Amino acid sequence: MKKIFYLGLLFSVYSFGQVINIDKDTININVGHRVSIIDLDKVYVYLDQYNDLADSFFARIDNKFSIDTAMWYSEAFDSLDYYKIYDSLDVLVICGTSDTLASLLNFKGNYCNGTPVNNPTFTANQGWTGNGTSSYINTNFSPSENGVNYQPGSCSMGVYIRNNVAEPDGETVIGNIRTSSPVSYSWIFPKNSNILNIRLNITGSGQPSITSDSTQGFFQVHKEGTTLNISRNNSFTAYAGYATQTIKVTPPFFINATQIGGTPLYYGTYQIAAYYFGGSMSVTQRTKLFQIVERLLDHLGAGIL
Repeated sequence: MKKIFYLGLLFSVYSFGQVINIDKDTININVGHRVSIIDLDKVYVYLDQYNDLADSFFARIDNKFSIDTAMWYSEAFDSLDYYKIYDSLDVLVICGTSDTLASLLNFKGNYCNGTPVNNPTFTANQGWTGNGTSSYINTNFSPSENGVNYQPGSCSMGVYIRNNVAEPDGETVIGNIRTSSPVSYSWIFPKNSNILNIRLNITGSGQPSITSDSTQGFFQVHKEGTTLNISRNNSFTAYAGYATQTIKVTPPFFINATQIGGTPLYYGTYQIAAYYFGGSMSVTQRTKLFQIVERLLDHLGAGIL
């Protein structure tokens, strides 16, 4: 929030201000897409530059971002907070950014940060890419240990893929399987024999059959009771009748692989720009999450949708 003192009165501008020019008589402030010209003879200006959540995030990377990049991150934090999405998440990682460290950090705090295993490739302002044979990202998110919002019958996960893999059959982009009884399946195969295979914390082997012609996109799945709400690029469809596993799995989720009993399998070659885990959200929140992530990635140069 920006605070502007004018002749002793307090005005609040709810936006993301940045001083872009100062001269003898005026300060020009960029406020989102608007520019305010303030007369120095009449106004005293105090700027809280960024959202408090953003400030905490920036401190974890020693404030390496440019002012412009920091402004867009701050806007994302503000939007997540405003729509109550931030409180519904356990993990949100934006991989498609300029800084390697920032590309693995959890927006929610200094826990469940990603760990590259066996040298996946990082490309600035694009993301992390697996080699399909050994490399992946360990999210360090264990539902049983870190799942505050992620609950057995009310949970969600999503991943943003930048590349279209021509023949990805057998390549998972995110996954976690509990092999001991009672079993539990959670995974996303973006295109497996031209079918999008998605499961989230279900006990059986069944899953919705959804035609898929590309691996590119923002794939989301939300579990509400026995219903899976599935989306690629923000068009959600509900599929009912999928039994919920009531036990939270302990090993963490992997990106560009599926964790099965602590072992990575089904390696992928996807370029990952973002991923998240959390509780179930309303349709409005799901839509806004897509828009917020896409808007930030667009300004970072990683957006493709």
